[in-house]
Parts: sequence; structure tokens; C-alpha cells
Amino acid sequence: MKRFWIVCLFLIVGLTAFSQVRYSIDPKIKQIQADYIKAWEKVDKISGYRIQVTAFSGNNSRNRAENERATFQTHFPYISIYLTYSEPYFKLRAGNYLNRLDAYKDLKNIQLVYPNAYIVPDFINIRN
Repeated sequence: MKRFWIVCLFLIVGLTAFSQVRYSIDPKIKQIQADYIKAWEKVDKISGYRIQVTAFSGNNSRNRAENERATFQTHFPYISIYLTYSEPYFKLRAGNYLNRLDAYKDLKNIQLVYPNAYIVPDFINIRN
């Protein structure tokens, strides 16, 4: 019985001694972390998804696209809308989604008003 208590005492003393472990981070690792954060601060766009609402080409297409943009914003004020030009089309694309599933959730609501809307890969804004 005496041995049992001695072993328990050594175990308790040993565990408390080792629980006080201290460590220090190498300054090089801290510098790498700071460089990583600084590099990502410069990034404004990353690969993601948007919903292409509509596209216009031909005469007066820019004005039609601007009018449709205003209409979209009245229906969906919580979704960002972007007007881009890729010859010969003015395209209206909505949202900034990191994955297709998030885009799909909004797509179902948008398709109630714009039945031909679909998801497209695009560079999205990460700073708002």
C-alpha cells in the first residue's frame, strides 16, 4: 500500500511539472506569418462564381443593360450586381460566391424573375 501512495505521489508531481511546459515561436515563423498576411491584404479578387442574369448586344445595348440593372436592384437589393463588357455583349452578373452551392441558393430566387439566369465562374470581390 505504501508503494501505491509513493507511485501516486510521483505521478502527480511528474504531471504537474510537465504541465508547465513553455515554448517560444521562432522569429522567422512570425516573419513568414506577417508576410503572408501582408500579401493577402493586396488581393482584391479570387476565383469564385456569379450568376449571369442577362446579356445584351446590338444597338442601344448598354442603355438596356443599365435599365435592367436598375430593375434587378429593385427586386434583389441585397445582391450585388455588376455590368461588364465582353465584346459584343454587355453582361449583368450578380453576387460574389465562393462555391456553386451558395450561388445556387440565390439562383433559384433570381430565376423566378429571370428564368434564363445561370451560374458562371468569375473572379469575385473579397473586399466589400
